[in-house]
Formats: sequence, structure tokens, C-alpha cells
Amino acid sequence: MTSFRLFAGGYVLQSVLIEGGGWGGVNTTVQKSKQLLISTNSRLMWYDYQNDTVGVLSEAQEGVFYGMFPGQMNKLHQSTPVWVITRAKDWKAANSKEYLTEMDTETGQFLRRVEVDSKFTHDAVRRGNRVYVCDTDNGRILVLEFPTMRQIKVLDFFTKADHINTLAPLDDNTLWVVLHRLRKPSMMVEIDLEEGKIVKKFEGIGKMVHGLVEWGKVFVILDSDRGAVMTIHPQTGEKNTIWKAPEEGTFLKGLAVIDDVAFFGANKKAQRRARFDQTLNGDIVAVDLLTETMLWRRQLPTKGLLNIIGAPLLSETSTYKAVYSEKTKIGGHWPSGLPYMDLDRIQNDPTSASFYVRLTTVTVTKILSIVQSKNFWTEEYQKSHNAILEGRQSTLERFKPGIKSVLLIFSSNSGEDPYVFPLFHKLRHLLEPIINKVLGEGCENQVVRMQFASMPPGSEIKPHTDSGGYALKAHRIHVPITTPPGAIFEVCPESSSANDCLRVPMEAGHVFELNNLVRHRAVNAGKRERIHLIVDIRETPLVHKELKEGHVCTYIRGVMNC
Repeated sequence: MTSFRLFAGGYVLQSVLIEGGGWGGVNTTVQKSKQLLISTNSRLMWYDYQNDTVGVLSEAQEGVFYGMFPGQMNKLHQSTPVWVITRAKDWKAANSKEYLTEMDTETGQFLRRVEVDSKFTHDAVRRGNRVYVCDTDNGRILVLEFPTMRQIKVLDFFTKADHINTLAPLDDNTLWVVLHRLRKPSMMVEIDLEEGKIVKKFEGIGKMVHGLVEWGKVFVILDSDRGAVMTIHPQTGEKNTIWKAPEEGTFLKGLAVIDDVAFFGANKKAQRRARFDQTLNGDIVAVDLLTETMLWRRQLPTKGLLNIIGAPLLSETSTYKAVYSEKTKIGGHWPSGLPYMDLDRIQNDPTSASFYVRLTTVTVTKILSIVQSKNFWTEEYQKSHNAILEGRQSTLERFKPGIKSVLLIFSSNSGEDPYVFPLFHKLRHLLEPIINKVLGEGCENQVVRMQFASMPPGSEIKPHTDSGGYALKAHRIHVPITTPPGAIFEVCPESSSANDCLRVPMEAGHVFELNNLVRHRAVNAGKRERIHLIVDIRETPLVHKELKEGHVCTYIRGVMNC
């Protein structure tokens, strides 16, 4: 154990790095994307959520940790320090001082501290060469120059009663601020930094709100007093509840979004004095924002109220912008706000990107009632209600023997000139809500291919990678309609053995994007059909051509002729 002591304005900081597993241990070799830094009312600690291990970086006797952002990398040691706010528990005392303190993230050693002209500080964030500090007691926001930490401006817009608690500088000219507002509904405010004025307000966003993380087209916030995770649209103010604690009396605080998962603290409501109780250990909760489901909830040795969660080794914006680990970096967002994979990266090196990305959940009950009919899959039904495509059967039998498909939209192998089949229009009222939820309204013309695929019991889709323009230029979306026990879908990189394949979750209605340039396979060892709606989607619009009932097209050498 290595220990460093620092006397700071009436309280003692002690930096402690303990090697080992479990509580009090940190694995410093784990991927930095899997490490969260957590500041509490007595501790600064790492949490490796993949391996469920904790490492105490620093402890404060009668002190509090708030805020966090990365410093400048030490090129000699290839390590990045972290800056945090340190202040006394008794911040009202005459001799109490508050500091920005720089620490070595590997040894816990204190490198530098700078006194800030702030009282009851609740947040400190960085964007490039600017640092923003919450002077909560005085209702001000301090703007500092990084890395000198010289104060260059004061934004004096608020009061003590507004209780500023969260800062989010989303670009060089825009700063969003959350006002807790004692005994009043919370408020969210946008400040134009160039003009130096407030340009937008959203009142009544919740009660005792904490946190603001930009995720796609919306902000994620914590309606702390209600124990709920919310999204709010920064243009319209429209709110949506993502998750709510099942038990009453849960108070949420501390928020980061990594790989579309929200990590936040959950504590029992307590009087302010009790928040420093060394026997109080808070929970950390992980909620999948795309499927709106809780992944896990774990208690950590916080020794007091959990204040801030971030991933400063992953991004300087980790407390106010959604961030992605290296392998799950996205290419952008659909108009719906949902993410899509980076196709350029996948094309250059398919295994360097995610193998699949969870997107959202949709209702498939009505579709299931249609596709469960055996008549739906017969050639006779397709001839009388749909168009026919001949010439693909030999390829399907080679890689997907026994698999049946019903085409709704289809293209040549190049992914150009897609045709819309008659059955698409007959089922439009069921398909359109799915397209709108994944892509956004008005994006139907970006679909290259859409088909239902049925795997009968005992069938197998052999290991393969998709090729052609439809795979290189489009995103492969799977919508599981029904998945029986025993049906599996696996992604198996070329270098992996069968034992190293990654199994993809396939619950009915849980939509995901597949990296289909990586080898994948499927087996149905269940007792009934596995049915998916499979959609290939471009990022730009296409011109669709319409087919009539009974029309027969041919597919020769990858070219569709109708």
C-alpha cells in the first residue's frame, strides 16, 4: 500500500492505492474503458465494472470529492493524471478552502493543487483549454484556463437558492447548467458563452435533478428525488422516463453514459448530515438506454454519498457526453437518435469494431401472428400475394440449407436499385412503426433489403461473412420475432475457435445491428421455428422500384432482373 498525505484547508487527504481483488483492490491492467472513477463524500475510487473490483485512489478525513476531468498526459510514463475538486465537509468554516487537485491515476500521488475562488463546489469539468467550476454557494460559474488554472471569467447568472450542481459545455460556445433549486422544481439552462447570456430555459424538469449527459439527440438526466432516469429533448423539452427504482426512498446522483449504458449512483434518501456516515455504502446501477432495462445493481464501499461518476481515462467529456470505448465507437446517429456502426472502420478491419450493437425494443406480437402461419411461407401464397425472385436457391442451400425467406424489399448484390415487393405494402402498418423507431420518420427510402427469415427446428446457418455492396454500404439490422429455447446466434472472428464465439442475445422484439463482415453462424436446436425480420439500411436515400403481385424476377450472377 502506498500512501501520500496532504493538508488542505482544514482537512486531510490521504491517497491510498491497494493492489488486489475485491473491495479495496484495483486491477490496473484492465481496459481503461471498463474503469469508472467515482467521487464520494470521503473517497475517490476506481471501479472496474467488467471484473467487479474496486480500488481506493484517495481518502479524505473530513473531506469531500467532487467533479473530475483528465489532465495532460505524462509522456515519460504514458499515464494521464486526473483533476478533482477537494473541499472540506465543514465548507462553511472560516478557514475552509476548496481546491482543484491533480492526482496520478496509477500511484494516487498528489501532483498539484490550485485554490479556487469557490464555495460548496458541486462540479468541475473540462472542454479543451477551458475548465468550468460550479461555485454553488455564490450561484456563479468560474471559467479557468487549462492547464494554468488561471481564472479568466465569471458567469454570474444565478443565486445560492438555484443550487447549481451540473455543468455540460457541449461545444465551445454552449454551456448547459442544471439548477437543483432548493424547495422548487429543478431547471435546465443553456448559456451562450460567446454572447454571455442565457438563451434557453426548461423549468420543471424534475425534483432535485442531478447530471446531464448528451446522448444522441437527447439529454439523459437523473430525477433524483423520484429515483428515475429521464431523457429530455433539448429543443422541445419532451421528457421520457427510461428507468425508475422499484423501491421508494431511492436518491440518484452521479451519471455517466458509456457504450449506451447509463451508470449512476443510487443511495437511500438521508438527511444531509447522514451523507457523511462512513457506514453508508451506496449502489451503482447500470441501465441499457437502448432497451430501457437494468443490467445490474451493485453495492460499493463508498463510505458516504456517491457524488460523481466518470471515465476520465476514456474521454475528457465523460461526465457530460456519452462516450464509447475504442471497439464500440459509432459512426453516427439515425434521425431517431439511435446509433449506427462505423462502416468505414468495419470495412478497413471488421474485427476492430463491435460485433453487434443493441438498439431498441419493439412490439412484434401482431407480426408474429402472421408469420407463424405455415401458409405464409408457401410458394403458392407468395405467388398469389407477392412477387417471386428466382435464381438464389443454390446459394441459399450451400450456406443456409432449409432456411425460408419472404422478401419485402430486395436489391442486386451491389446494393443498388432496390425493388419493393407487394407484401411490403400489405404489411406496411406493422413494418412502418419498426422502421420509424429505428431510423426515424421518413427514412423508409434508405432500406436496401428487408425480408423475413425462418429457421426450422434442426437447421443451421453455416459460418460465413456477407459480401457485396449491400453488406459494405448498408447496416444489417435484426428484429427477432420469435426465438425458441435452443436457438443460438454467434459471431466468430476468423482467428477464433468455435469455443471463442460470442453469443448474441435474441429476445423477441430486441433490435440489434450486426457486424455482418465478421464471420457468424446460427443454429436452431429448438422445437419450433426461429423467425427474424432482417433489414439492410443505407445512410443515404435510394430510389425504389415497385413490383406487382405475381411478377417474376431473376437473380443471375448477383444482378436482379425484373
